[in-house]
Amino acid sequence: MGVVAAVAAAFAAASYPWPETVTQNAQVGKPLFENYETSSVRGIEVIAYDNQRSDIQRLRLKRNGQNWIVPQKNGFDVTGDQRVLKVTRALNDRTVLEVNSDSQTDHVNFGVVDPSDLGVNTARSRLGTKLVLSDRDQKTIAQIIIGDQVKNSPGKHYARVPGKPTIYAIEFDKSILTTDFAQWVDPNLLNLPTDPSSGLAVDSFELNRHRVDQTSKKDQPLYFARFEINEQQKLMLKQLSVQGDEVQREELDTALPNGFAESTVRSLFTLRPSDVEKQSKSVIELMAQPSNPSDKKIISQLSDRGFRYDGFENGGHLFSGSNGEISVQRSDGVVLTLIVGNLANRIGGESLSLLYQAIIIAGVNPKAFPEIEEVESQEESAQKAYLRKVKQRQEDRASAQRQTKQINRTHRGWIYVLDESAIKGLFPAIESQ
Repeated sequence: MGVVAAVAAAFAAASYPWPETVTQNAQVGKPLFENYETSSVRGIEVIAYDNQRSDIQRLRLKRNGQNWIVPQKNGFDVTGDQRVLKVTRALNDRTVLEVNSDSQTDHVNFGVVDPSDLGVNTARSRLGTKLVLSDRDQKTIAQIIIGDQVKNSPGKHYARVPGKPTIYAIEFDKSILTTDFAQWVDPNLLNLPTDPSSGLAVDSFELNRHRVDQTSKKDQPLYFARFEINEQQKLMLKQLSVQGDEVQREELDTALPNGFAESTVRSLFTLRPSDVEKQSKSVIELMAQPSNPSDKKIISQLSDRGFRYDGFENGGHLFSGSNGEISVQRSDGVVLTLIVGNLANRIGGESLSLLYQAIIIAGVNPKAFPEIEEVESQEESAQKAYLRKVKQRQEDRASAQRQTKQINRTHRGWIYVLDESAIKGLFPAIESQ
């Protein structure tokens, strides 16, 4: 009986769910990249599987002076977007929370398979997202593969360093890593002021929605709307015509659908192109010249894209588009105009959305700088006040002209590809009256 009891006790002890012994890995609590310095980063590469394109995509960025450009997009500048800053800082103080496995066979289970491995036959859903940061000599400073989210732990993901088998759990915002070019572009493409107190608030904007009939090649007017923004930053409809017919002033308040103007304003501040295309050298040179062009081939080249040349005025070249224009006047006298041309070639993917070509130009509104009336009084104080106003007008106008040149310098080299959802946001539909 004693022997039976001893055996039973031993079996019970063996089968009892005692707490498992936890071995604390020496790496837990320590930074994954101990000597990483953000200031050394001059190159960014993101590699990931793209479900829409059913292929592995790469996006590279390169620091050029103080700016960040995308070499794949002819050096398009994406410095204004906060994503660049977030990515370069992503590996700062990245502490190891857990060490989950040292086995290469577990890479599939945790979704940290290297997407850049050629010939990989792993299920695409098991590929991780790879980030490679390099210095000015294109030497890799740090790299990481981000995999699945840790179960029931938002903000935590499994990760590993390429070339090493160990899988860690770390805090990481995986959403900042994308190969979608559009997500790296500053959504405020027109660089409009967001704070009225800055002195550069928007004064007014105009929407001229029309399209060119493909048979007659003539414009079909859809609508024209002009809004002004008062001191309380409220939108006021000043003028409206629908299909060429003017709407009576007393009917303006009820002529548009609810939220029409607000929808347009929101779209103005979140205008993000799906893609960009470099203008030809001849077009860029045309845009840089302060006069009407003489080369009809260049004009024809622009016209084929849906941009009709209308001359040079107030410091900028004027265009109208085959699918409408939207102009925004800032309180400093600068006018920004987005011209929407013909449909663009599809850039890949499974989306059936239409894509439109667009360009951006800037000019100076002369009405923003009215002449200062001379004062009749010969008193010294009155004359000094008059001269101060004249000088201020000259300085303000010169500032607007400088701003116009800078804006045109930024945009003249590019055709922006806009998704039809962006166009619908800028030009909300109006049914025929």
